[in-house]
Amino acid sequence: PMCDENDVHRQLRCLNGVLGVPTHTEVLERAKLFLYGDPDPEVLYTVYDIFTRAKDDSVYDRMLQRLQSTNLGHRAAAVFFIGRMKGTRALPQLHQLLRDGSPIIRLRAAQAIGELQQAESVPYLADAMRNDLDAAVKKELVISLGKIADKSIIDVVAFLIFDPTVRDEAINALCSVRHRSAISTLRNVLQTQFTKEQRTKALKAIVRISPAEGVQIFKAALGWLPDGFLEDMAAELKGEFVEYLKAALLSINDRVRREAVISFKHLGAELEIQILERELFASKDNELRVIILNRLAVIKKQESITLLEAFFKDQNRRLRLAAIDLASKYSPKEAEAVKKLRGMLLDPDETYRVASGAALVNIFLGYEK
Repeated sequence: PMCDENDVHRQLRCLNGVLGVPTHTEVLERAKLFLYGDPDPEVLYTVYDIFTRAKDDSVYDRMLQRLQSTNLGHRAAAVFFIGRMKGTRALPQLHQLLRDGSPIIRLRAAQAIGELQQAESVPYLADAMRNDLDAAVKKELVISLGKIADKSIIDVVAFLIFDPTVRDEAINALCSVRHRSAISTLRNVLQTQFTKEQRTKALKAIVRISPAEGVQIFKAALGWLPDGFLEDMAAELKGEFVEYLKAALLSINDRVRREAVISFKHLGAELEIQILERELFASKDNELRVIILNRLAVIKKQESITLLEAFFKDQNRRLRLAAIDLASKYSPKEAEAVKKLRGMLLDPDETYRVASGAALVNIFLGYEK
């Protein structure tokens, strides 16, 4: 009954409520009633959405008639949906609409073309980009080029990364092209004149396009890598990201080195243990070694006891105390480590006596392992 009321808000509630069942006969019959007269543009948009979802093109001719309407909202709704309804067959008409006198029509045409993602549209979008003066339309044109993501868009958007009005959209478009020819332009985005967020997007794209080629570029970016970069890429690329994490372990940036250690968990336990154990004994960064020791104990649990024992007498105070504390969590009562912890009860340093005593209490009182 809400669809029969004259209140636009209630009509929209009704139509949006039945979007999930677009093929229902009664839904289509009710929706068709809104195609007559002078419906609200938002109502018309939702009606077209219903028929598109139902894959019912019986309203297509009426939709084309709306392209000639004097009501701009009606025209915009028709432009947006002719591509969804007819697919690539609508491209010739959509290409023509990129030169329409109304910015909103040109914008909707660009959106519709972007949804169809056809490389044949690139020359038309490029021509529109050179001639359109409307900022919102230009942004949408570049977004559509990015959705097409064909290597032919590179020449179109390469210089747009220096245009502040469409810079973000141009960078996003370049990042969408998974082709090596995009790398040279993406390297330009790594310059300091670009924001860290923009540089991060470009670096991620380079790594995805060519993991082998990206390592040297990545090393030059270690000084400004944002939080989470290493873990995000390790989770995505798995084994292909190993060399990047190894390079990050050599960074002078403490935060980067520590995130690299954490990120190895995405590469599989066997490889993670192999690399972390090697780094544990090779690194001169004791803070990092404590982090690695903790991670190895978490992975190996009781199997880490022999490794922990090796640090019971370490010269670095924090590393030694970390090993004792971890032993209290993972050592069984009968382990050789327990004898060594008892021996430390006679250590001349009170800190170690207290730490080993606390560890023994935890072990013998059944600390959950």
